[in-house]
Amino acid sequence: MSKTNENFIKDAFTQFKLIYIPETYKRYFKLEEVVWKDVSDVFGDSKGYLEKHYPELESFFINQLGISEKPPCKDYAEVLIELSQQNERIDEANIKKVIKIYEELEWYLHSDNHTSPLSESWWLDFIKQSILWTDKNKFMPNNGSVFVNDNPEYYALFRNSSEIYFLENAGNLSSKIETLISSLKLPYLTEYVQVELVNPLTKAVHQDLTKRFKLFSVYVLRYLYKFEPKAYHKLKRQKVVKKINALEIYTVEQLLVTYSLNSIKTEPKPRKAIFCNDDGNLYVQNDCLADTDYIAVELSKFFKSQQLKSPQGLKTFLISLFDKRASDKIEKLMEVMGIGELPDDEKQAIGWEELKILQEVEIVENEELLTENSERNVKHSAAQDADHPGNVDWADVGRKWAKRFYKDFLGYKQIIKSDPGYDCLYKKNNEIEIPVGVNTRDIRSDTIQLRIEKWSYLRHISNNYELLIVIHKGNRNQPNDSVQYLIQICTQVTTLNLVFDTLNIQPQTPLPYDKVEVIMALQKAKKSLDRNDIILNWKRLILAADRNANINNAIKIYEPLSDIEFREISDKELKSLASSLFATI
Repeated sequence: MSKTNENFIKDAFTQFKLIYIPETYKRYFKLEEVVWKDVSDVFGDSKGYLEKHYPELESFFINQLGISEKPPCKDYAEVLIELSQQNERIDEANIKKVIKIYEELEWYLHSDNHTSPLSESWWLDFIKQSILWTDKNKFMPNNGSVFVNDNPEYYALFRNSSEIYFLENAGNLSSKIETLISSLKLPYLTEYVQVELVNPLTKAVHQDLTKRFKLFSVYVLRYLYKFEPKAYHKLKRQKVVKKINALEIYTVEQLLVTYSLNSIKTEPKPRKAIFCNDDGNLYVQNDCLADTDYIAVELSKFFKSQQLKSPQGLKTFLISLFDKRASDKIEKLMEVMGIGELPDDEKQAIGWEELKILQEVEIVENEELLTENSERNVKHSAAQDADHPGNVDWADVGRKWAKRFYKDFLGYKQIIKSDPGYDCLYKKNNEIEIPVGVNTRDIRSDTIQLRIEKWSYLRHISNNYELLIVIHKGNRNQPNDSVQYLIQICTQVTTLNLVFDTLNIQPQTPLPYDKVEVIMALQKAKKSLDRNDIILNWKRLILAADRNANINNAIKIYEPLSDIEFREISDKELKSLASSLFATI
């Protein structure tokens, strides 16, 4: 077809209603009144839609007549303005229309097939209008009072304020219109909420957790270089290495913070952990040290940057590092993710030599380091030392005695592996692997705690599992000399079954009728509020050993003579010990 004929046909369709569309009130339309795609969910019957009726004529309508696939971006903007100017509360159908318009505006802003509307004069007028549909069922302009809800915790704090509005986020809308949000310069809630630490009375540096994060930061920089280059280069310009070296992770007894947004400030509220922008440090409440997922999310804020395309990706990566813990496992993760070493020139540019010492830090394998009572290698402030002169980490005392007992006394070989199901792993005669759970208890306490992972491990994975109970007298001034007995429970599954079999011959509980002596129980775990710990009465284990020869062979009690020498107590001594323990129940 000649160019002349093409122009003649196009002019005819432009001037006259030559396009027939059945099932419409107009039936015949001019060229400017139709589009190819059916967008009646936004424009209703104000336009004609061709695809449904003439699918085989797509080339004719689009290529020869020049019909658009969709209405122009400005048309969507005009519909949104019309909706925002309705006085009455808009219904559910129109709310869906608003959301659809947002998604279409995102398409125009993001599409390479169209000229961006950002430079057009109508767009500048459009974004000044009340076009933001909010959670209070009201359109608002972008006047600093409307935020994108990217944090449910913060949203719950401020949603009832009459001065704060949030962009409607039905169906996780904000994640689908990120380009539109950026072009409107609409603030994200996380970026604008100020979290301020209420100064703790005492604080202590957690050396192991601090060192662990500094080592993890090496992997994070490699991750950012691979997946978030803009954020990486911004951090490089900000001398991030110096900030990493300066960061400390503090533990506090009670962590309280206030939240501020615009002129609104909350009362002090408890929090598990907080990264403080003011001093560049992380603060963690003592009984939340085991919640490494929460800690990882807070630490991700250290690398916070508007250049991050996927902040959630960085959070997930840091959580994975805490889960892997060991350097060999982390390197395997890096390999699977396709993350290599930084190029030599990048290492030089970012100051890698200053981080080199961090690569020598030993990854701590023992999960107990992150329990609520962990204070090993902690530098106390002067105020804390004055208030707590006898503070002792009994869990650490127990671990040291376990190493002396198995490695130095029994001659077992220690295996460096990590698993939440045990505290340490030894190999007997270079053949049998023996996982060991270590519990340190004051002799005045009747029970021990087993994390649910330990219980699952000993019940389903290894009958070689041993439990070592380190009993001490509670002397805080001389904790090493305070250790009185080491109770070695071998083949723990079989032993526990035998103990339960002897409940009928256990001596009568000394407690009165209205009291209950716990043999086995559940307790809500302080480290994780969504699970339980297993509680066992260890004194009843000793009483069972005194009454059953099979149990006696599986439960052995040792008295330390020195740091590396132990004496197994005799059957006669066992009876005496059982009697004395029974008297303390």
